Formats: sequence, structure tokens, C-alpha cells
Amino acid sequence: MSGSPLLRLALVLAGLALLAIPAWRLTARNVPPVPSRPATGISDLPQETLHLVFTAVSPPEEIRVQFSGTTLATLHPKVLPASAVLPLHIPPTGIDLVISAAWSGTNIAPAHSHALRIQATLGSQPLTDTTLWGDSPIEDVITLPAPPQP
Repeated sequence: MSGSPLLRLALVLAGLALLAIPAWRLTARNVPPVPSRPATGISDLPQETLHLVFTAVSPPEEIRVQFSGTTLATLHPKVLPASAVLPLHIPPTGIDLVISAAWSGTNIAPAHSHALRIQATLGSQPLTDTTLWGDSPIEDVITLPAPPQP
């Protein structure tokens, strides 16, 4: 091949650049922007009746149910089982509730654990039956799945 080596180099580089354009387009990350979902609170959705039943050996001084920093119920049971009826909607992804319970008495030994059983039903459908264990106060998160659709 005759001609200037600089001209040949320029033609080779131009050819490689033309070949690289389709490969770059196929491998480039063209991620479409994700539309932001509006934040839906409990009050924005249609409501159903969530029924929580709390059982323990001895009644706690206070049981608190919270969702996203908002207190949904505060109970001061004298006898057990204690129950709370909450009007709220459980989205298809489920819902996380923070349950906390405190027993009275400062002279309880540190090794003395308490148990708090929580049964949740939505309408007539059971959602969860779980037990929280720990020293007073107990605080834990329970996840309520969405009820099965008919």
C-alpha cells in the first residue's frame, strides 16, 4: 500500500471509531429515569380493620403500636389478653409495625425475660402470630404481609 503513513493511520483510526459507535450504543447504560412514586400514608389508602391481640404471662404496664413514627395505639392493660382495633390499609408490599411493651418493677433481675405474643388478623384472615422476647422494655418490628386477594 502506498501513501503517507500518517494518512493510513488516520484512515485506520477513523474506521475503528466508526466500528466502535454501534458497540458503544449497545453497551451504554441508557437507564430511563424512574418516576417517583408519591408517598402514601396510612390515611391516603382505603381502610380496613386490623385486629391485634396481645397475650403475656403478666400484663405489661404499657403496649404501644407505631407505624412510621406515628403512634397508632397505646394500651395500659390490667388483664390479658388485651386487644387493639386499628383502621388501616395494608399495601401489597406489607406493613412494618413497631411494637413496644414495658413491664413495671425496677427490681426485676436482668436475666428475667418477658414474652409478648401478638396475633394479627385483618377482617377474618390471620396475618401473623408471633412472640417477642426480651427484658423490659421490649421493642421490635413485626411485618404484616398483605392479605391474600380473593
